[in-house]
Amino acid sequence: MFAQVIQGKTSNQQALDAALNQWVQDLAPGATGWLGSTSGVTEDGRAIAIVRFESEDDARRNSNRPEQDQWWSETSKLFDGEASFRDSNEVTVDAQGDPDRKRRSRAITHLTS
Repeated sequence: MFAQVIQGKTSNQQALDAALNQWVQDLAPGATGWLGSTSGVTEDGRAIAIVRFESEDDARRNSNRPEQDQWWSETSKLFDGEASFRDSNEVTVDAQGDPDRKRRSRAITHLTS
């Protein structure tokens, strides 16, 4: 498994949340190897997204899709400054039940506190 962690600050939580939801609805179906993601924004505007793929190659193929590039070109404008990216091949999913069905805001608050 491969995970990418994207972090940054935003002053437009609603628009960022809408963009992330749009990705899941419109781009995820064409993202080979995408396993799921968890994302959210804290009250003070700290945004985080953890995106999981079956492999790093699958994640790279997704990054190279024109529709992904177009989506990120627009979504990146919702961050106050540059977003940071961290990649890892060492991933452990440690949760009861389906991690993609957890409430995002609750999970993110615990990750970023």
